[in-house]
Amino acid sequence: MDVGFDRALQVARQCIAERTGDREATMIRYEKGEDHYFEFRTLKGNRGVVVDKRGETRHCFAEDRDETSGSADVSKRDAVDKALCFLGAGRVQRVRVKEEGYEVDVDRGEEGTFRVFVDREGMVHGQKCSQLSRNLAVDIE
Repeated sequence: MDVGFDRALQVARQCIAERTGDREATMIRYEKGEDHYFEFRTLKGNRGVVVDKRGETRHCFAEDRDETSGSADVSKRDAVDKALCFLGAGRVQRVRVKEEGYEVDVDRGEEGTFRVFVDREGMVHGQKCSQLSRNLAVDIE
């Protein structure tokens, strides 16, 4: 049974409130795929939350790191860990290092292969997650 928008929004708001302390966060974006993706404007910046079809928080983006703490670059291994955590499970096929972060291709068996983008600060960008088909001709089109 898929959870409806209202329940997903309630779960997302609770996650944001727990992570940022902002109980008056403003929803600025919503996307519905297999899961619900919400983005909120909070007192600590924009935050995103993924709520799965069971109504559970699958991913609540971490708070910004302290800018005075030095380098915020995540390692390749940390990027892979964050991508796997975001998707739930899978086998890493390839990791590409980009100037802005890492593209991680994860094979999830029958579900297909997913590409997840993790930026240099360790933020997983769900809106940049894409499913790749097993047919290269389809991916090129």
